[in-house]
Amino acid sequence: MLEFDATGCSCWDEERLTFAVKLEGTQRRVQRRTACRVELCSEARYRELANSGREWRTAELRDVSIGGVSLQLHKEAFDVGRELLIEFSLNEIFFSMPSVVRRIEGQTNHTLLYALEYLDPGDRLQDHLAKAISQLQVRIIGSRVRIE
Repeated sequence: MLEFDATGCSCWDEERLTFAVKLEGTQRRVQRRTACRVELCSEARYRELANSGREWRTAELRDVSIGGVSLQLHKEAFDVGRELLIEFSLNEIFFSMPSVVRRIEGQTNHTLLYALEYLDPGDRLQDHLAKAISQLQVRIIGSRVRIE
């Protein structure tokens, strides 16, 4: 879905009973998430969900919400639909989240950005995530605001 920052004009045609709108502007991509997303740069670890014996690998956690995360990986490639177990910490709260790869975006320097959705996190876990995310937001805002 796309949204537009636009200006334009409209015209009512009485004879044809039509309303015409002409918009001029630029399009921008609409975020698919309904949950608040917090951008950050933190370490996470992951492994394939189905293979508990596989060794853990590290990735860069780029953003987090109560619905999912974005991970930046170097070299390793996954397909959409791959299920991973992701572990990360927010405000000293540890999370272990079964997730699925929903989207892959290219990056520079041979890295890929993966958008992952949590697999059925449950209400209690989402409450813990919401609390950790809101504390993180307060900390971020506090670091950017100066009161004199």
